[in-house]
Amino acid sequence: MIYILLISLMILFYLSYLFSGKDLLAPATIQIISFTGAVFFCIYFMISVGEFYTFHWETIGLISATMAISAVIGICIHTVFNKVEVKEYVQENVAISPISPFANIIVILFMLITIFGLLMEIRRIGGSSDTISQAIAEFRRITSFSPDAGNRLPFLLSQMMVVTKVLFLLYGFNLIYFFHNLSCGMKLSNTLILCLICLCLLLQGNRGDLINQVISCFMVFHLIRIRKYGTFKPYDIKAFVRLISVFVVILGVFYVSKAFIGRTSQNEELNIANYTAFYCGNGLIELDRYLQKPLSPSNIWGKETFYGLNLFLSKFDGLGREIYSIHLEFRPLIAGYFSNTYTFLRSYHHDFGMVGVFVLHSISILCLSMFYEFVKKRRGYAGILIFSSMYYTIVMSFFAERFFSNLVTVSFAKQLILLMILYEVMLRKRFRFTFNHSMVRFAKAKTSISFAWKRGS
Repeated sequence: MIYILLISLMILFYLSYLFSGKDLLAPATIQIISFTGAVFFCIYFMISVGEFYTFHWETIGLISATMAISAVIGICIHTVFNKVEVKEYVQENVAISPISPFANIIVILFMLITIFGLLMEIRRIGGSSDTISQAIAEFRRITSFSPDAGNRLPFLLSQMMVVTKVLFLLYGFNLIYFFHNLSCGMKLSNTLILCLICLCLLLQGNRGDLINQVISCFMVFHLIRIRKYGTFKPYDIKAFVRLISVFVVILGVFYVSKAFIGRTSQNEELNIANYTAFYCGNGLIELDRYLQKPLSPSNIWGKETFYGLNLFLSKFDGLGREIYSIHLEFRPLIAGYFSNTYTFLRSYHHDFGMVGVFVLHSISILCLSMFYEFVKKRRGYAGILIFSSMYYTIVMSFFAERFFSNLVTVSFAKQLILLMILYEVMLRKRFRFTFNHSMVRFAKAKTSISFAWKRGS
């Protein structure tokens, strides 16, 4: 049965790729690729453990139908935008410059303070464990699954973590766009900042946020490449080899980091190939098991799909929303393994039934496809950053629901506002601080600060 699914996805991928301008990273095409890869990994994992799972027709049909919707919507949106004129945003051609060394110093200090604050919270919530990895594991378990406000990060520190995600995207953009213009020292300082942010994200014990940020930077590179050429050009074989090499490195880091964040389950004992196959492919089996034995309907509207929105509404007592945390049940996989990943389809089905699956999926792929085609033609820096920050939701859909639960939230709105403010300050330099140092003796040195507003850019 799974081979029928594999063949159908490969056909859909070819059609989507061919009729979407041969754009491998178009939302619809990349989603089909992600599910095709998940099927490959699932087959590999079943072969490696020597036990095969028989899929039901309902699961095969549901995945094939949703991916067919992705292909049709992606092709239609691409065709429409080819016939619609979207003027390029030319006012930004010379409006940005590399992030200044002074900003780098401020950001490094900010990251060190954030890391120190996280370590203090890990000690407070995670307890006094023998090793830092055990403390991080306990910290992640408590903060992820406990609705108690006392077991969550303080408000200020949680907002600082939001800033770190925005900074990762901005510095990734800065390093990619200005790579040939940056001095060796600036490249090293930018890389140091990105490493500090990676450490900060890993300290929370959740590699998902780090993977999401890396995926966003991939899209930044892709859209900057389109801007550089003035139009989209398909990637050649050499570029594909480089992308695959980077992908392999990321998988290696994902595997090695499990020791740092204290993962000790049976799954962690697998070698790197089986470990990757397990995490990328088990969602298909668990989805099938869920569809055969779904949970009873929840009394909370959109409990899994609109978790972020419900969490915000729970702060208003008059709305009667209860505070809860999502902890999906573990189900048996094969060969004695367990998992609680179900692809994005489980959340839609659990909250809104089979009709809701197709409606919500169509909305998400339609919005992302339209925004993507618009940014490709408009080619504005702000559009590149905003869309890149949303792109991971489609890439990770084979793993879990990310579009509505992460983007349709007040937190993401605040993140976008912060992204635009820091973009204006750090890249477009609308707000500029100038330091003029006297070259006389230290005792007589004077420093002046001026504030300027750049018009028309």
